[in-house]
Amino acid sequence: FLVRLDQPPTNGIVVSVTNTTPGSEVRVSNAASLAFTPANFSTWQAVTLSVVHDVDAVSDTSTLRCSATGLDPVDVTTIETDDDTLHIELANQVMRVPEGGGTSTWLRLSAKPLTR
Repeated sequence: FLVRLDQPPTNGIVVSVTNTTPGSEVRVSNAASLAFTPANFSTWQAVTLSVVHDVDAVSDTSTLRCSATGLDPVDVTTIETDDDTLHIELANQVMRVPEGGGTSTWLRLSAKPLTR
């Protein structure tokens, strides 16, 4: 996402970008601190995000806060697009069962389920 100031600061000002969501997998890849001066206050500065790969199939949300001394903080909501899907995996897709007998197989979930 992009950040800039709407007015020139009197002196230089540093905007910090922090994740305020405990346990969030969203990381600020660059520019956790953005320096603005009267000369560059209106120039957009990029903040690049990344997401740590997890083992669940949940698209988590988190809040990033842009803050600086003397300014009201601004929050940005992020929504992780999870690449895992929850489905049942079987050890055997085809099973031979003898007449009058029985057999068994293994199954598991493909990702950690959401617990509430």
